Amino acid sequence: MSSHSSAELPAHIQSRRASLLLVDIQRTLALADAIGDEQRFVLFLDEFYGNCSERVIEGGGEIVKYIGDACLALFEEDDVVAAVKIGRAHV
Repeated sequence: MSSHSSAELPAHIQSRRASLLLVDIQRTLALADAIGDEQRFVLFLDEFYGNCSERVIEGGGEIVKYIGDACLALFEEDDVVAAVKIGRAHV
């Protein structure tokens, strides 16, 4: 366990409020089966990542990571409204 208390963070660690958005494709395997062709499915995922990135950046966020069939984004200053707006756009 670390010797630092929660009030004493090391200098390289910053504490800040933020909102995270995780956009995940549900039923990915069924979707891949329905598309049938592996290359078409990869193109579908590439388009999904592009759309997600575009909307997140337009909304003032940044992409943290792509995780399989999901996109993880960060919004500074606890911007819940922007995160929810973008999440709803992908539903």
